[in-house]
Amino acid sequence: MIVQEQGIEIDEAAKSGAAELRRLRPLFLGDFYPLIPLTAETHDWCAYQFHNADEDRGFALFLRRHHSRYPSADVNLRAIDESAKYEVTKATDFTIPQAEIVSGKELKNLRAEILEMPGSLLVEYRKID
Repeated sequence: MIVQEQGIEIDEAAKSGAAELRRLRPLFLGDFYPLIPLTAETHDWCAYQFHNADEDRGFALFLRRHHSRYPSADVNLRAIDESAKYEVTKATDFTIPQAEIVSGKELKNLRAEILEMPGSLLVEYRKID
């Protein structure tokens, strides 16, 4: 049986989620950085980063919990070269958005915005120069 959730068939969402995990899986072997202190409070955000220094790429995942009244969080990403340029995508679902080019300084001092409650944001980045 196929169940509808937010206009997406569950089996399609599962396929998209599995594809995202396959894409990110090599990065789990890199460095891990908690970006916000971890709590069990339903009003706190959760955020962490994985970075592969050999490939100069990584991702940060942000989770806005059920009772968080804050739509954004400012974090300092780790292992980012402020003088370089990065290709960056920001996704709130399993679709891969168009990449944008940002400075390392802008990426390092990232403002994550999540309007949904609960909601998530996946920021993928790759150094390009």
